[in-house]
Amino acid sequence: MQTILVLCMLATAFAQDALLAVSKDVVNTRSVAERDIVVRYSIFNLGDATAKDITLTDESFDEQNSGFTRISGLPSVTFAEIAPGSNVSHHVVVQASYPGYYNLSSAKVTYYSNEAADIETVAQSSQPKQVPIVPQDDFARAFDTHILDWIVFLAAAVALVYVPFSVYQASVEKYSSKVAKSK
Repeated sequence: MQTILVLCMLATAFAQDALLAVSKDVVNTRSVAERDIVVRYSIFNLGDATAKDITLTDESFDEQNSGFTRISGLPSVTFAEIAPGSNVSHHVVVQASYPGYYNLSSAKVTYYSNEAADIETVAQSSQPKQVPIVPQDDFARAFDTHILDWIVFLAAAVALVYVPFSVYQASVEKYSSKVAKSK
């Protein structure tokens, strides 16, 4: 029994197979309701062989019950092969329908680990942490330029400076003309 276990371990250690590491990340630093959110999938081949017939499938953004609307990109994509030591990326752009916290599930990747493999290997991507979606109004309040607010502030500041100055100028002209007439 121990001999078989040792032989299996040696066969695994010297096998020329592909080993895919899959990452799923939300690219946005701030995720806002009803604005684009970019999700990046990165697949790295860490093995010694070329991975064949790679299929990436993500059901996190199912149209019916996920709370997301897919804007661009495909939830399922296929790559012919990934050479050893290389990587591929895929992006999906979605919009959250309403604010809140979303748990995004991992994506599923299936592939053949070498040329002679008959059985598909299944891998799961990393899961992004819980993604907070901020309401549009809160985001606008914190990060918009507030041009209208600045225009109102400047108009009020000009009025506060101009009105007393114009009253002063009017009194100077009034009394300087009376002083000039009396001389």
